[in-house]
Formats: sequence, structure tokens, C-alpha cells
Amino acid sequence: MERSEEITKSITKRFRKEIWKMFVKGISEYEMIKDGDKIAVCISGGKDSMLMAKCFQEIQKHQKMNFELEFIVMNPGYNEVNIQKIITKKNIINQKTGLKELKQYNYIDIEELKKQFPEYNFTLDYQSSGSAAAKLMAEGHSTAGDILLSWDFTYLEMLTDYLADMSYFDYSIFLDDMTVPSKKYVGEYRNSGCIVVNTDVLSSKNIAEPKSYKDLLKPEYKNLLSMPNPKTSGTGYMFLKNLVNVWGEEEAFKYFDGFAENIVQFTSSGSGPINALVQKEAGVALGMTGQAVTVLNEGVPLKILFFEEGAPCSFYGHAMTTKAEKREDYEKIKEVFDYLVKVVTPECDAKFFPEQVFKDKVFTLKNYPENIKYGDMSNNTSEVKKALLEKWKY
Repeated sequence: MERSEEITKSITKRFRKEIWKMFVKGISEYEMIKDGDKIAVCISGGKDSMLMAKCFQEIQKHQKMNFELEFIVMNPGYNEVNIQKIITKKNIINQKTGLKELKQYNYIDIEELKKQFPEYNFTLDYQSSGSAAAKLMAEGHSTAGDILLSWDFTYLEMLTDYLADMSYFDYSIFLDDMTVPSKKYVGEYRNSGCIVVNTDVLSSKNIAEPKSYKDLLKPEYKNLLSMPNPKTSGTGYMFLKNLVNVWGEEEAFKYFDGFAENIVQFTSSGSGPINALVQKEAGVALGMTGQAVTVLNEGVPLKILFFEEGAPCSFYGHAMTTKAEKREDYEKIKEVFDYLVKVVTPECDAKFFPEQVFKDKVFTLKNYPENIKYGDMSNNTSEVKKALLEKWKY
């Protein structure tokens, strides 16, 4: 067992009475966490902030609470050596959370951007899809951001009033189904979903791998399932939308009521369920194909499955904001944007998301499923999404 895992387990085991029970009691009695909250923990580098960060991380994993968690490092004037020590500690925590901030296929390299554009300053702000969309909706034309990266098409379509006109861009480089009628954003990758099992977890419990969604309702899968919450994750929503389209709304929601009986956790991020498989906290996950393949190629005993309803999928893309459009240096922002779309995005797709989006670029990746049969994702409008999420109760 790694030292970091040993320390983490000691919080809920060895120090359960002194630390963990008191922490959970305080959270509960004073109602410190509300559904949909976004909690930031500032890491100073000392033991107090590190312990608080780990406690929040554990309660997010083990309690059925729907909230987002971010870890922040502030610099009040540390020297460079100490800064790097603190950032290292922060990264160790975040790598266990499945936050989009440090997903293993995060491909935006600030240092590389600085080399390409040494005269520019760059700041990256990582947030889950739902939180980022809500923030832009609230801030509107006064938002601080210039470029939006890796946003679900559905969210981008909801926010076109705040997106710069992209009619200058050559959309012919993309496949037809990646074309954007509004010309307010461009494609990045096709994200399919799959059912993933940790074969060691299932075999240790003498449980056969599921053959259908309905199998996951069987009692033997109790406390073995993990799925992203559709309210906070685009990945979670695409599973919901796919089954609504195939089965009808009533049957799909009835199904997820049964699914919830066997759930370990509805995670706040799309990467959370597969992270739970890695930690052996779940045996079956509804997750992203790209992430599953990446983890599988690292030697984790996973198996990727698709059921007869087809693979749910969503499209992700990039955009610029209307605030960027009004800036005097907008042409420079467009230069960076075009580099990200035409150079960085294909490099990322080749490594993590080989499902084709560019007409002249076909990628292959070890263990990546071929000839994926996509499920029905029609009528995927912002209005439909809003209505379905209003009915979602978990």
C-alpha cells in the first residue's frame, strides 16, 4: 500500500473516533454542505489544511452528498522551493479526486503555450461542465475568460449569446456531424460512454459481469455501482438522455430509481466512477470510454462493455467569449485559439479520444474499442436537457 493511501485510510479507521466521526458530526449537525455546493479548500502546506482537504475528499467519496470540491494553493510570498512543495501536496490530493482540474488526459500545457506565445500571459481555470456553464450564465458579457475549452455542445448551445462569432473559421476540416449551425463554437472530440467493470472486484465477490443495463438492478450489485450525476456532469447526462430516447422518459426514470438502490455514489464529475474502480470502491461504472482505455493501458484490470442500447455519446468543443471579441487584442486571442484547435486538439485526440472528428485525421489507440455503435442521442437540446434535469432527484 502506498504511503498516501495508508494515511488516507487511517483517517476513517485508526482515527475514526478522534477525527472522522467528529468531522462528519459537525458537517451534519450544522448543515455545512448543501446539495450542489462548490467547496474550496485552501492548501497552505501545513498539516491542518492537508487534513481538512483529505476529510472533505473522503466525505465526498463515501457519503451520498452532491457537491463539488476544489483545492487551491495561494502564494503569500513563499520562495520557489516551498511553492513547489505545496503544489506537489495539492496535486497528490487532486489526483485522487477525479476533478477535471487534474484529469490524466488534461492536455493544456501552460509551459508549451508560453513557448509558442512568449509575449502572452495565460491563466487556466478548471471547472466541471455544469459549474462553468452556470458561472458564464451569471457573469454574461463581463466574464473574465476569453477562451472556453472542452465544453459540451449542449452547454455551448445554451450560451451562444455570450460566445464570439466564429464564422471566420474553416469548419470543413470536421466531419459533417461536428458542424455547428450557429457558428459560435468548434468541435474538439467525440466522447462516448461505456460500462466499465473492475474484473478483480467482481471475481472476488463471485459476481458475473453484467450483460445489460437491467442486470445492474440485481441485488448482487448492491453498493457496487458508480455513475456521474447528470446534474453536474455532461457524461452522466448523456447516459440519462440515451436511455430516455431508447426506452421513453417514464421507463428510464423508473430504471434509475432502481439503479440508485445499488449505487455507491453519484459522482460530481464524469471521471469519478472510473476513479472509484481504480480504488476498488466500486465494481461497475458508467463512465467515459477514453478515460477507461487510459486506465486500462496503465494496467488496471478493467473491461469495457457496451449494451444493446448503444454507446451514449456527446460532442465537446471550444469557443471564445463575447468579452474576448471586444478586446483590442482579439486577433491575438484568435491566434492562440486557432493553435489550440488545429494543433493541440488533434494531438490530444490521438492520445485519448481517437473517435474521429476531423475529416483528414484518423487515430488508433491501444485497447480502444473499434466500430462503436452509438446510441440514440437525438433531440439533445438545451430545453430538453433542462426539463430532464429538473426531474432528476439524486
